[in-house]
Amino acid sequence: MECDAYSFMWHNIEVVATEAVWQKLSEETKKRLSLQEFRDILLPVTGNERNEMRIGYIKGLYTKKISRALREIIATKKEWNNCLRSFVYIWRNGFFDFIWTERCKMLSMWEKGEGISQKIKRKKP
Repeated sequence: MECDAYSFMWHNIEVVATEAVWQKLSEETKKRLSLQEFRDILLPVTGNERNEMRIGYIKGLYTKKISRALREIIATKKEWNNCLRSFVYIWRNGFFDFIWTERCKMLSMWEKGEGISQKIKRKKP
């Protein structure tokens, strides 16, 4: 899920998503939860766990562990639901806009450079 070329983009997506959602939390919740604690819940530190989390977010999913941890801290069920949905929405769109689309453009340029056309790709072996 991560290569060095995309690590900066992954980091930016994660920072933007967490900050945007944290800003929308109620003052009551913010008193109980710092931005760093919020990030620690949503973004696991270990490589394997972080990659699994990213795959889930791409699919629009999050783990029960994340859900429970936030539910214990966030003031209301509505705020908790909005928090998770907003985070996944922002994170997922960031992934598609900044990583997936760029990879598709690069692949398309490479294919053109190699002379690979749509006709060739659709040709049966």
